[in-house]
Amino acid sequence: MTNRLLLGLVLLAASSDGAAPVLDTAAPRIFRDAAAGTLVIDLAPTDLPANTPHHMIAQPPVATLEIPETGFIYGFRVLVVDSVGRPLPDELIHHFNLIDPDHRELFLPISRRLLAAGHETGPIRLPRLLFGLPLRRGEHVVASAMVENLTATSYPRARVRLAMNFTPAGRPWPLFSASPWQMDVAFPVGDKSFTLPPGRSSRSYQGSPIVPGKIVGLGGHMHDFGRVIEFVGRDGNRLASDAAGPTDGPPAILGAALRPARLPAGGDDSDRPTAARAMCRGTKSGGRRLCPSTMAARRRPRTLPV
Repeated sequence: MTNRLLLGLVLLAASSDGAAPVLDTAAPRIFRDAAAGTLVIDLAPTDLPANTPHHMIAQPPVATLEIPETGFIYGFRVLVVDSVGRPLPDELIHHFNLIDPDHRELFLPISRRLLAAGHETGPIRLPRLLFGLPLRRGEHVVASAMVENLTATSYPRARVRLAMNFTPAGRPWPLFSASPWQMDVAFPVGDKSFTLPPGRSSRSYQGSPIVPGKIVGLGGHMHDFGRVIEFVGRDGNRLASDAAGPTDGPPAILGAALRPARLPAGGDDSDRPTAARAMCRGTKSGGRRLCPSTMAARRRPRTLPV
């Protein structure tokens, strides 16, 4: 009797210790896909009924996740997948944001935005041997997205997925660490939309970077009725301009230096460092429109001040 009881206790203990953990399929997750060379973030699943705009859909909750492995990001793609991981139409994603809550932006003392995308953005990829955004194990990121389904097909338990091209630590590349940053004509904080009056109008923001660096890639984004978005230096030199209308295109400019705007002794304007200003112009009447400009800057191997 005693022997049978002890045997039963041993079997029960072995079964409990060796049981595989039950995964929460309704939770957001972050994992490394070594075969694909990516670091993947999946938001919690949500139902996407047919012919439903974003304001009528229960959006996936904002997720705070921990980076599982140290390495570098050199590209990404945002997509929506079904319950078994198959890609769904790109038009289901309205926008996606990934925020680093522990580090500040280059121009403002707010949480740093690591990346952002809409359905029109498509895959983004940098030369992996040259540039990479460093991520460290144990750091946290905040992921959020908005979805909509204007198609005639319903998609139950769909997930918004961020697949980031990932280089593990310990490789001899990338040669340079990169840091993302953003500038918006509606900075500094608060609602970034505004009422666009009839006729020609413009909005701008001027600021100074907290540390020096060089631009290695730049992209602009405008919604309807936008005509020109510009990035100019304090001295009036145009660093970049995009007049293609509503766009996520990546007009690039390599090597332009950004430096904190400190006036030299004696007030000699000829040596004044470059500060930054972004401008967005609209030429037609419209409702509330967003005109941001998002860029990426190369810097020396150090982090921005917290």
